[in-house]
Amino acid sequence: MYIPNNSVGAVIGTKGSYIRSIIRFSGASVKIATVSADKNEQPSERQVSIVGTAEAQWKVTPSRMK
Repeated sequence: MYIPNNSVGAVIGTKGSYIRSIIRFSGASVKIATVSADKNEQPSERQVSIVGTAEAQWKVTPSRMK
């Protein structure tokens, strides 16, 4: 899935607290792609990879994170 660059901080949380709780709750691995060092090619979105069982992936989906 892709998320806007300006939302990455909210997904990670203070010192990674929110993303750690998502990983702990779901059992899935969640990785957010890094931004390229080239300032001319700054994408507006970042790729988020979610790896795990179907149930773990379902628990990570945005509609479940309320």
